[in-house]
Amino acid sequence: MAATPRSSRSGRTAGCARSSLPSSRAVVVGVMAAALLSALTASAPARAATAPDSGSAAGGFAPLALRESAGSRQPLTLGISVVPSSTEEQAKGHRLPFAGNPAPKSYPRVFVGFGLGAYASEYRGVMNAFGAVEDSIRARGYAIPNAGDVSPGAAYQYSFGVNITPVLDATLQYDIAKSGGDELQFLGGLVSGRFLIPGSEVSLLGGAGAGVYTFSFERQYDVPISAVDPSGGYTSLDYVRFDGGGNYWSLAGGAAIRLLESGEIEGRVQYFGARDVTAQAGSGQVALNVSGAMFSASLKYVF
Repeated sequence: MAATPRSSRSGRTAGCARSSLPSSRAVVVGVMAAALLSALTASAPARAATAPDSGSAAGGFAPLALRESAGSRQPLTLGISVVPSSTEEQAKGHRLPFAGNPAPKSYPRVFVGFGLGAYASEYRGVMNAFGAVEDSIRARGYAIPNAGDVSPGAAYQYSFGVNITPVLDATLQYDIAKSGGDELQFLGGLVSGRFLIPGSEVSLLGGAGAGVYTFSFERQYDVPISAVDPSGGYTSLDYVRFDGGGNYWSLAGGAAIRLLESGEIEGRVQYFGARDVTAQAGSGQVALNVSGAMFSASLKYVF
């Protein structure tokens, strides 16, 4: 078995040559499979780099960026960019034109006011009434001075009202003027409309109202109006006073200037119309009339 004939070794060699064709096919198939696998593995990262990230829209992250150099693999590079998930920061830089305007006012709004004024009137019949009394005393032979002019002095104005709408007000007002022996009082309501001058804080006012009034006019005399009796006594005239009142109607107009958010200065002219009041004076009756105009300025506070 150690010695092998040459002829048999040649036969083995021929046999190997015949079996070499199947082996070459296997090598070719293996090379093709390896090339195909290499191509698949090389194209997989490129497809992964271009594939959209399903979580970028919901989570706010940009897609992953994968890089691979030709011939050799390089470490993956991860690029992340943060996208704002809300528009709050953007809204701060894009404010609407009216965003800084004050909040609109709600109505109705209550207000209170205080003012000063002067009442101008003819006081028709008042001086005639005092004159009638004085003339009757003089007719009996007694001296008596003339009564002074009627002058109620400064008027104080108090008001409480409601701004029903931006252009309509309803006011309850009380006016009183008193000086010396003269006194006037007015209590009533006034409904006013207002027109705001565009581009300013000034409003024009106009309204009408009604109410009640009272008056009192008194003059001090302290003079004797009788002879002295045996006991030394006599009758004296201390004072003469006329009291009365009635209903009035009123028309008003003026202007108001707004101060800040809750203040207002108002200037007004208001006419009070009243009927005659009959009074007994001396031996007869006289008609008294106190119709006139109130010139006033007031400060109002709106709640």
